[in-house]
Amino acid sequence: MAQVSIVVGSVYGTASFVGEELQAALEEAGHGVTRSESAGIEAITAEGLEVLIAVTSSTGAGDLPENIAPFFAALLNQWPRIDHLGFAVVGLGDTTFGDTFNGAAKTLDRQLAEMGARRLAGPLLLDACETVNPERDALPWVLDLLNAAG
Repeated sequence: MAQVSIVVGSVYGTASFVGEELQAALEEAGHGVTRSESAGIEAITAEGLEVLIAVTSSTGAGDLPENIAPFFAALLNQWPRIDHLGFAVVGLGDTTFGDTFNGAAKTLDRQLAEMGARRLAGPLLLDACETVNPERDALPWVLDLLNAAG
């Protein structure tokens, strides 16, 4: 089973709830999981870590939520070696915001790939106009990714 780190960027708590649900399901499936809503660089540099799952909403004009911004800044400033790491991003957004829809998720996905992490799949961009229970869409998607990754 994989060692997984879940980092959460949340404004109103929905992404936090999705992160909690993912952690519970992954632990039940036998994975080792840590989850942080105020992640530092250790969220991706911990010994034995294999997979990073980022769950984030967006704020403003597609910006990162305040609680995950330090994690992103640490990525940019420290540029840690993460080419051993598989990753996936779950974005929670609302298409009524147009071009900024899931901007934070897209930013994290792009940066992690640019730094050499292995994208397990393109980001899962959930739309609040289409789903009222994002964890129902995120759970099977993440479990399938981890099963496929071996």
